[in-house]
Amino acid sequence: MAGNERATLIDGSTIDDAIDITAWAVTIENFALSTDAGAGNAFVPIECSSGQRGRIINNYFGESDAYFIDFSGCVDQEVSSNQFQGSADGWAIHTASGSGRNRIINNGVNNSAGGLFYSSGGDNNVIIGNISKDSGNRYQFDSGANYNILLGNRYENGVATDNGTGNVIANNESTGF
Repeated sequence: MAGNERATLIDGSTIDDAIDITAWAVTIENFALSTDAGAGNAFVPIECSSGQRGRIINNYFGESDAYFIDFSGCVDQEVSSNQFQGSADGWAIHTASGSGRNRIINNGVNNSAGGLFYSSGGDNNVIIGNISKDSGNRYQFDSGANYNILLGNRYENGVATDNGTGNVIANNESTGF
């Protein structure tokens, strides 16, 4: 699916996720995506519960009542060149157990409550060259989030929390902007 950048808005509002990915090789490109932040629902702009080899590229994320992208079961996804600019009640990108081997590259996040990336159980993800500003903890791997690579990212006055096994966290820069 290809949109016309911010002129093509998909808004789940308080009713549902904006997009649910359940198939292989799905590309979401050049959309503005949103759900209502603070509405007390768990709806997200992109929910990826199954499928492989997809791409989420060059999108603008406005608001979310949870995460902007929630990988609850997808593997081998590319998330690149997206702008997470609005407010989210959670993190910009979340991976859960059963989701892994995702590539999160060259994204920008500003004003997300948690930070750019949170893994509550996803393994073998690669997070490279992202910028996180005015966000929370920035990057976090919980117990069960194993063998991930966090390399060459920049974040504002934050920390990368690692409670997993075998994660590589190197050459990231934490400075004020």
